[in-house]
Amino acid sequence: ILYVFVNKETNSRFFETEGKSVLNPPEGTVVDTDLVELDESSEKFDFYMIPHHASIATARPVHYIVAKNDGLLTKRAIQQFTYNMCYGYFNFGGSIKVIFK
Repeated sequence: ILYVFVNKETNSRFFETEGKSVLNPPEGTVVDTDLVELDESSEKFDFYMIPHHASIATARPVHYIVAKNDGLLTKRAIQQFTYNMCYGYFNFGGSIKVIFK
């Protein structure tokens, strides 16, 4: 069993610098150290992900909180699975911000 809570209403913003330019990070960017509240020493951990390309304005990350991981999936496996699920929307070819049910 894997329980993941999803919070798309975050106030966090992440940026990437390229020379003197400040850009949105690319889609698939994961932040899982320093800014997160839970560490991976237990089965509970959290991470931020920017699952979609933000062509207008600032990319808003989604905060994922893994509350239960009975399958003993690795942190990286859960992050990759979550990112892949953002491409599973049946009538849209790109990625979406929050995965479907």
